Amino acid sequence: MEQKLAILGGEKAVKIPPPHWQWPAKYDEELQDIINQYKFGKSTNKGIPEIVDKLETEFAAYYNAKYALALSSATACLHTAFFAAGVCAGVEVISPTYTFPATITPVFQLGGIPVLCDCYKENGLIIPAEIEKKITKKTKVLVITHLWGHPCEMDEILKIVKKYKLILIEDCSHAHLSTYNDKLVGTFGDISVFSFDNQKMPAAGEAGLLITNNQELYERCVVFSDFCGRNTTQVRLKKYLNFKETGIGLKYRIHPLGAAQAYFKFKKLQELNAMRNKMLLYFSDRLKEIKSIISPKIKENCTMGAWYGYKPLYNSLEVSPDFLAKNNKLLNFTKNKKQLHIQDYIKILNAEGVDVRQTVTPPLHRTFLFNKIKEVFKICPNFAVNKFDDYPKYKSKDFPNAEWYYKNHLSFPTFSFEKDKSLIDEYVEAIKKVEFNISN
Repeated sequence: MEQKLAILGGEKAVKIPPPHWQWPAKYDEELQDIINQYKFGKSTNKGIPEIVDKLETEFAAYYNAKYALALSSATACLHTAFFAAGVCAGVEVISPTYTFPATITPVFQLGGIPVLCDCYKENGLIIPAEIEKKITKKTKVLVITHLWGHPCEMDEILKIVKKYKLILIEDCSHAHLSTYNDKLVGTFGDISVFSFDNQKMPAAGEAGLLITNNQELYERCVVFSDFCGRNTTQVRLKKYLNFKETGIGLKYRIHPLGAAQAYFKFKKLQELNAMRNKMLLYFSDRLKEIKSIISPKIKENCTMGAWYGYKPLYNSLEVSPDFLAKNNKLLNFTKNKKQLHIQDYIKILNAEGVDVRQTVTPPLHRTFLFNKIKEVFKICPNFAVNKFDDYPKYKSKDFPNAEWYYKNHLSFPTFSFEKDKSLIDEYVEAIKKVEFNISN
């Protein structure tokens, strides 16, 4: 395979022009459903649009949940769930450091104290043993993320939840229909949250939905996120009836047109999942021919539902002395080391036409919000309901696995269509070309 690298003036290995991933999938029937909702949408005697009731009822039934609440976003759902769980000044909430910020940032708005945990190096999922280390007398809630669609270690997590009597919130934003021991993720927690964001599998622009089997948690969610309508028909507990006109002051309702789109995508979810799984498992199979990439591992007792991105690990590629000598100026990060730095690897692959990068979102302990809390107080004085010293002080060395994972995993397009098979084949050949030129 003596083809000159594109970055050195050779032809690109990938001939299919970008963009290599376009989402969401669009359907004429989906558009018609949105139009029909706009033209003919009705309300119900529950104080909510008929399409919202339909989405909530059928989603809850699928997950064997008593209650479902569709809101404007998964972030709104998480904010609502934390309120329902009793997060307030001084309450500590444990969260993975490797997650999307919205998994835990609403805790600040309620006066709670986020406490971050390290993750497994191979997949970024929260480590149960690290959870237990962080529990104090102030800990009341644990939130977990089934990152990229792979379930967390639920057996161990549930033991901890039971032992310390914690409220468990599952962030299933990446993991629609994923299973752990043949049980759907989202059926383990006290409250579980799902995203219908436009980048997620059931894309609906912006929307979210939470489920629970606990009446009090549900009613707390309702009065926090709405007023009038739903509150007057669905709140039964006496202590919350006084809020029926006003709620707590927020309105997080889902838009009826978004609900129509979300409902359509929910009904197609199994089909969409099967389509994406087929392509990404094909990619993983082809990557067995590659030395420099380790494909994502799916544990035997787990299934991937939606997938959110394709995140393999970089397996450092050895640089031949000859290539290093001739192209030292090209390798900005590798310098004189024998292993090709991940940034140089990405740059060389990008030149070949491969859409690959490192994940944009860093682990939370690296961010300004979590790492510079004293300065955050100056900008957000409403956060200062707790003393500065009440917040954990984070250093990168406290999260060695998350640091390693952040620096050593790659992000590829989430191949989802049959037509992507030829693109996958071109990617694999491009990677082979790079490996041959770098290592020989």
